[in-house]
Amino acid sequence: MLEAAKDIAIVPKHHDSQQAVMNSYGKQEIDSEVHGVPAVQILNGRGEFSMSTSVPSRWRPIVKHLPGYRFGGECVRNLTGIAIVAVAKRLENPSGRVDLLNKLQNSRDADSNLMGREELTAEAQTLLIAGSDTTSK
Repeated sequence: MLEAAKDIAIVPKHHDSQQAVMNSYGKQEIDSEVHGVPAVQILNGRGEFSMSTSVPSRWRPIVKHLPGYRFGGECVRNLTGIAIVAVAKRLENPSGRVDLLNKLQNSRDADSNLMGREELTAEAQTLLIAGSDTTSK
């Protein structure tokens, strides 16, 4: 976003292709179409959606059709897409940067194994959410 000077993050164009992008981790090219989404809007929408998901479970099948909930669900999927594409790009082009994603890539579990791609992606998404929630407060 800094290089483009725009509030645009890259995500898989179709949500069903998120797994295809994860399967392409470490390859030279992402195995799916991608497009840009407004990052701040996605982060804000995800936050509002998360705050409003406390409705009783019996209402959720109805409430999920309301425009705000549909938009919030889309934001959650796009936020996952942001993490997936960020990890895919980093694994495709390793960087000497010392940042949180680099630290995650090099972290090991109790058995000295590196994180798998799903865990790495989940941790990257958690950092996006935590950072967003922290700075929005």
